[in-house]
Amino acid sequence: MYEKIIEIGIILLLIYTPLAFGGVVQGSVALMELVIGLLMLVWLAKLVTQRQLLRSPGSQGSRRRKRYQLVLYTPSFLPLLVLFVLLIFLQLTPLPGFLIKWISPAAYRLYADAAGNIGVPIPVLLPLTVCTQATETGLYQLLAYCALFLLMINNIRSPRQIRRIVLVIVAVGCFEAFYGLFEYFSGRHHIFWHQKQSSLTVSGTFVNKNHFAGYMEMVIPLMFSVLFTHLGEHKQTATKKIVRFLDEKYMKTLLVSFFLFIMIGSLLLSGSRGGIISFVGGMASLLILAYHRRLLRKWIALILILGLLSAGLAVPIGWDLILSRFQTLADLTTEQSFQFRQEVWKGTLYMFGDFPVLGTGLGTFARIFPQYQTFPSDITFFYTENDYLQMLAETGIIGTGLAMWIGAMFFFTTLRAWKERQSRWSIILVTGGISAISSLLLHSCIDFNLHIPSNALLFCVIAAITYVAAHSHRRSIQ
Repeated sequence: MYEKIIEIGIILLLIYTPLAFGGVVQGSVALMELVIGLLMLVWLAKLVTQRQLLRSPGSQGSRRRKRYQLVLYTPSFLPLLVLFVLLIFLQLTPLPGFLIKWISPAAYRLYADAAGNIGVPIPVLLPLTVCTQATETGLYQLLAYCALFLLMINNIRSPRQIRRIVLVIVAVGCFEAFYGLFEYFSGRHHIFWHQKQSSLTVSGTFVNKNHFAGYMEMVIPLMFSVLFTHLGEHKQTATKKIVRFLDEKYMKTLLVSFFLFIMIGSLLLSGSRGGIISFVGGMASLLILAYHRRLLRKWIALILILGLLSAGLAVPIGWDLILSRFQTLADLTTEQSFQFRQEVWKGTLYMFGDFPVLGTGLGTFARIFPQYQTFPSDITFFYTENDYLQMLAETGIIGTGLAMWIGAMFFFTTLRAWKERQSRWSIILVTGGISAISSLLLHSCIDFNLHIPSNALLFCVIAAITYVAAHSHRRSIQ
């Protein structure tokens, strides 16, 4: 019962967040955090009621002492994740002024200037973050994503559960693709009843086409996993090749191929250069992984054919759009969007130079960037168009180092376990999951997809089911 409640809650989040304009609608993040918090309480109730009872001999006759143990599945990088969370708590902890001056001289100067401007003495205790409220908000989101990952690896473990989660993800992806294409070809350019302002390309229910592309580049590799699963079910002999066209499972395979075709086309027609390039990079990782497992090697040609067919249809339809977007890459020195990003990155590096150890505080970029902005603009910059640079500025070299270490351990342990797995569904799912994760990580070099709630939530869910699929035969008991 408990696992069913948790599964339903996660499914509802997977459906709600992309439909809520990618989760950027006011109140969406708070609702997501609330639901995850409630699901954590459900998990706690499960741990208490389903704990394993161990009996050890007592000191007298039949008298026995009850002893319990809780069964927890923990990732190998959990200590590093805890350290990263503790670092954010450290940013919020009031410390003596002399420590702040030693650890982060730039933060101390900000406090000194602010105190001087209003004519009050510098407080005795000061936090490392330059904006406590912003860092608290960022911490709540971080805790929610960490909790979601732990919820998933402890409660969504059976192939049947994971299959349902994957089917929900690809179903939402199909809706996004069809809805985006409908709005694009109909000329309505709406998101439900709201007129689109920023982009007239395919973007589904997302405000920004780049975030739509970021979402789709994670869904499409999972759709390939679904396709491989169905293809593997068809081991007919040569005499049954005609009959199989009438087979229900084979028709499902054709339907999956059609949906995959539509999703790739919608991604191409989004006109997101970063999204398309990242998708190609993710598919390259899919091909590499498929080549290293004999089970998948025979489907490499199919991956290439589907990709080329999708491009062959989408490119002529949106030729002017796609050509105009990629022609700008020929000369980046005059490309306005790239120059814009370069200036934002430059200011972010200046921030890091002043706050190199522990950063300005998680979530504080928008509050302090105007002081480092190298160009005049009326735009408020909430993100730096590069998730890694923003992490470097907000958490410093220590926080970024921990995050990179966590990522490296995830890939290393998952791929090592994947090489040893013989389970067909595990091999296929991990291959698609790693490709999806790689796509978004590559896209994060030139965008802020990990700061979009729906994309960050989907990223965590895919990471969790990928980890479970690779390690489902192992557990840590505490």
